[in-house]
Amino acid sequence: VPATTTSYVVSGLSPATAYTYHVDAVGDATTSSPAVNVTTKRAAPNAPVVTASATTTTGTTLTWAATTNTDSFDIYQGATKLATVPAATLTYTVTGLSPATAYTFHVDAIGDDTTNSNDVTITTKRLAPNAPVVTTSAVTSTGTTLTWASTTNTDTYDVYNGTTKLATVPAATLTYTVTGLSPATAYTFHVDAVGDATTSSNNA
Repeated sequence: VPATTTSYVVSGLSPATAYTYHVDAVGDATTSSPAVNVTTKRAAPNAPVVTASATTTTGTTLTWAATTNTDSFDIYQGATKLATVPAATLTYTVTGLSPATAYTFHVDAIGDDTTNSNDVTITTKRLAPNAPVVTTSAVTSTGTTLTWASTTNTDTYDVYNGTTKLATVPAATLTYTVTGLSPATAYTFHVDAVGDATTSSNNA
Protein backbone atom coordinates (compact mmCIF):
# COMPACT_ATOMS: atom_id res chain seq x y z
CA VAL A 1 0.00 0.00 0.00
CA PRO A 2 1.24 3.59 -0.49
CA ALA A 3 3.14 5.34 2.25
CA THR A 4 0.13 7.61 2.84
CA THR A 5 -2.06 4.65 3.76
CA THR A 6 -2.02 3.87 7.48
CA SER A 7 -4.69 1.20 7.79
CA TYR A 8 -5.74 -2.00 6.13
CA VAL A 9 -8.90 -4.06 6.50
CA VAL A 10 -8.31 -7.80 6.48
CA SER A 11 -11.28 -9.89 5.32
CA GLY A 12 -12.06 -13.52 4.60
CA LEU A 13 -10.92 -14.82 7.99
CA SER A 14 -12.45 -17.73 9.88
CA PRO A 15 -14.40 -17.24 13.12
CA ALA A 16 -12.73 -17.99 16.45
CA THR A 17 -9.29 -18.28 14.87
CA ALA A 18 -5.94 -16.76 15.93
CA TYR A 19 -3.90 -14.78 13.39
CA THR A 20 -0.57 -12.93 13.59
CA TYR A 21 0.19 -9.83 11.52
CA HIS A 22 3.06 -7.42 11.01
CA VAL A 23 3.70 -4.48 8.70
CA ASP A 24 6.91 -3.81 6.85
CA ALA A 25 7.90 -0.19 6.21
CA VAL A 26 9.68 -0.32 2.84
CA GLY A 27 12.13 2.34 1.74
CA ASP A 28 15.80 2.02 0.83
CA ALA A 29 15.66 -0.52 3.59
CA THR A 30 12.82 -2.50 5.15
CA THR A 31 11.82 -2.33 8.78
CA SER A 32 9.23 -4.68 10.31
CA SER A 33 6.72 -3.71 12.95
CA PRO A 34 6.18 -5.76 16.08
CA ALA A 35 3.83 -8.68 15.54
CA VAL A 36 0.16 -8.22 16.44
CA ASN A 37 -1.89 -11.22 17.53
CA VAL A 38 -5.69 -11.19 17.06
CA THR A 39 -8.38 -13.80 17.50
CA THR A 40 -11.51 -13.38 15.43
CA LYS A 41 -14.88 -13.42 17.14
CA ARG A 42 -16.97 -16.55 17.32
CA ALA A 43 -20.02 -16.70 15.10
CA ALA A 44 -23.16 -15.29 16.72
CA PRO A 45 -25.21 -17.76 18.77
CA ASN A 46 -28.14 -19.36 17.02
CA ALA A 47 -31.49 -18.01 18.20
CA PRO A 48 -33.00 -19.67 21.29
CA VAL A 49 -36.52 -21.05 20.83
CA VAL A 50 -38.39 -20.29 24.05
CA THR A 51 -41.54 -21.98 25.33
CA ALA A 52 -43.58 -21.35 28.49
CA SER A 53 -45.20 -23.98 30.71
CA ALA A 54 -46.58 -24.55 34.20
CA THR A 55 -48.24 -21.12 34.20
CA THR A 56 -49.96 -20.25 37.49
CA THR A 57 -51.70 -17.19 38.87
CA THR A 58 -48.33 -15.59 39.69
CA GLY A 59 -45.68 -17.19 37.50
CA THR A 60 -44.54 -19.33 34.59
CA THR A 61 -41.53 -21.43 33.57
CA LEU A 62 -39.50 -20.55 30.46
CA THR A 63 -37.52 -23.30 28.70
CA TRP A 64 -35.15 -23.30 25.71
CA ALA A 65 -32.50 -25.52 24.12
CA ALA A 66 -28.75 -24.96 24.25
CA THR A 67 -27.37 -22.60 21.60
CA THR A 68 -23.98 -22.38 19.91
CA ASN A 69 -21.16 -20.05 20.98
CA THR A 70 -23.04 -18.93 24.09
CA ASP A 71 -21.60 -17.78 27.41
CA SER A 72 -24.85 -16.83 29.16
CA PHE A 73 -28.53 -16.10 28.64
CA ASP A 74 -30.37 -12.89 29.53
CA ILE A 75 -34.06 -13.34 30.38
CA TYR A 76 -36.41 -10.44 29.63
CA GLN A 77 -39.98 -9.59 30.55
CA GLY A 78 -40.82 -7.05 27.91
CA ALA A 79 -37.88 -4.61 27.99
CA THR A 80 -36.98 -5.43 31.62
CA LYS A 81 -34.09 -7.84 32.21
CA LEU A 82 -35.06 -10.33 34.89
CA ALA A 83 -31.84 -12.32 35.17
CA THR A 84 -28.62 -13.55 33.57
CA VAL A 85 -28.01 -17.31 33.78
CA PRO A 86 -25.05 -19.46 32.69
CA ALA A 87 -25.05 -21.16 29.29
CA ALA A 88 -25.70 -24.52 30.95
CA THR A 89 -28.98 -23.25 32.44
CA LEU A 90 -31.86 -23.81 30.01
CA THR A 91 -34.86 -22.93 32.16
CA TYR A 92 -36.02 -20.01 34.26
CA THR A 93 -39.02 -19.71 36.59
CA VAL A 94 -40.66 -16.30 36.58
CA THR A 95 -42.43 -15.28 39.80
CA GLY A 96 -44.25 -12.24 41.14
CA LEU A 97 -46.74 -11.86 38.29
CA SER A 98 -50.33 -10.70 38.64
CA PRO A 99 -53.29 -13.03 38.04
CA ALA A 100 -55.19 -12.91 34.73
CA THR A 101 -52.56 -10.72 33.08
CA ALA A 102 -50.70 -11.08 29.75
CA TYR A 103 -46.89 -10.99 29.74
CA THR A 104 -44.32 -11.33 26.95
CA PHE A 105 -40.87 -12.83 27.50
CA HIS A 106 -37.76 -13.43 25.43
CA VAL A 107 -34.26 -14.80 26.03
CA ASP A 108 -31.02 -13.38 24.57
CA ALA A 109 -28.13 -15.77 23.87
CA ILE A 110 -24.94 -13.88 24.81
CA GLY A 111 -21.57 -14.74 23.27
CA ASP A 112 -19.20 -12.55 21.29
CA ASP A 113 -22.45 -11.24 19.81
CA THR A 114 -26.06 -11.38 21.03
CA THR A 115 -28.97 -13.20 19.39
CA ASN A 116 -32.59 -12.73 20.46
CA SER A 117 -35.10 -15.53 20.85
CA ASN A 118 -38.70 -15.52 19.76
CA ASP A 119 -41.21 -13.69 21.94
CA VAL A 120 -43.46 -15.93 24.03
CA THR A 121 -46.67 -14.45 25.44
CA ILE A 122 -48.60 -16.02 28.31
CA THR A 123 -51.64 -15.05 30.33
CA THR A 124 -51.47 -15.96 34.00
CA LYS A 125 -54.35 -17.91 35.45
CA ARG A 126 -57.21 -16.25 37.25
CA LEU A 127 -57.53 -16.64 40.99
CA ALA A 128 -59.58 -19.62 42.12
CA PRO A 129 -63.33 -18.99 42.38
CA ASN A 130 -64.66 -18.20 45.82
CA ALA A 131 -66.57 -21.11 47.35
CA PRO A 132 -70.26 -21.40 46.45
CA VAL A 133 -72.67 -21.50 49.39
CA VAL A 134 -75.34 -24.04 48.54
CA THR A 135 -78.80 -24.32 50.07
CA THR A 136 -81.63 -26.75 49.46
CA SER A 137 -85.30 -25.95 49.08
CA ALA A 138 -88.54 -27.43 47.74
CA VAL A 139 -87.67 -30.89 49.05
CA THR A 140 -90.11 -33.58 47.87
CA SER A 141 -90.16 -37.36 48.14
CA THR A 142 -88.08 -37.65 44.96
CA GLY A 143 -86.13 -34.45 44.57
CA THR A 144 -84.90 -31.08 45.80
CA THR A 145 -83.71 -27.76 44.42
CA LEU A 146 -80.14 -26.55 45.00
CA THR A 147 -79.40 -22.82 44.90
CA TRP A 148 -76.20 -20.80 45.22
CA ALA A 149 -74.91 -17.29 44.55
CA SER A 150 -72.62 -16.28 41.69
CA THR A 151 -68.89 -16.78 42.35
CA THR A 152 -65.82 -15.01 40.98
CA ASN A 153 -63.68 -16.23 38.05
CA THR A 154 -66.12 -19.04 37.24
CA ASP A 155 -66.82 -20.64 33.85
CA THR A 156 -69.17 -23.45 34.92
CA TYR A 157 -70.58 -25.24 37.96
CA ASP A 158 -70.39 -29.00 38.52
CA VAL A 159 -73.26 -30.36 40.62
CA TYR A 160 -72.63 -33.48 42.72
CA ASN A 161 -74.72 -36.00 44.63
CA GLY A 162 -72.05 -37.39 46.94
CA THR A 163 -69.19 -38.25 44.57
CA THR A 164 -71.44 -38.62 41.52
CA LYS A 165 -71.52 -35.68 39.14
CA LEU A 166 -75.08 -34.91 38.18
CA ALA A 167 -74.52 -32.06 35.75
CA THR A 168 -72.36 -29.21 34.54
CA VAL A 169 -74.17 -25.89 34.18
CA PRO A 170 -73.03 -22.48 32.86
CA ALA A 171 -71.76 -19.79 35.21
CA ALA A 172 -75.00 -17.85 34.75
CA THR A 173 -77.05 -20.77 36.12
CA LEU A 174 -77.36 -20.57 39.91
CA THR A 175 -79.91 -23.30 40.59
CA TYR A 176 -80.31 -26.98 39.85
CA THR A 177 -83.30 -29.25 40.41
CA VAL A 178 -82.39 -32.79 41.48
CA THR A 179 -84.85 -35.53 40.54
CA GLY A 180 -85.03 -39.30 40.80
CA LEU A 181 -84.32 -39.56 44.53
CA SER A 182 -85.79 -42.21 46.82
CA PRO A 183 -88.31 -41.29 49.53
CA ALA A 184 -87.13 -41.03 53.16
CA THR A 185 -83.45 -41.18 52.12
CA ALA A 186 -80.58 -38.90 53.10
CA TYR A 187 -78.50 -37.33 50.34
CA THR A 188 -75.54 -34.96 50.39
CA PHE A 189 -74.95 -32.47 47.59
CA HIS A 190 -72.22 -30.00 46.73
CA VAL A 191 -71.37 -27.69 43.85
CA ASP A 192 -67.90 -27.06 42.40
CA ALA A 193 -67.15 -23.63 40.91
CA VAL A 194 -64.90 -24.34 37.92
CA GLY A 195 -62.56 -21.73 36.42
CA ASP A 196 -58.79 -21.86 35.97
CA ALA A 197 -58.98 -23.69 39.31
CA THR A 198 -61.86 -25.47 41.06
CA THR A 199 -63.40 -24.56 44.43
CA SER A 200 -65.93 -26.77 46.20
CA SER A 201 -68.98 -25.56 48.06
CA ASN A 202 -70.27 -26.64 51.44
CA ASN A 203 -72.19 -29.91 51.64
CA ALA A 204 -75.95 -29.42 51.57
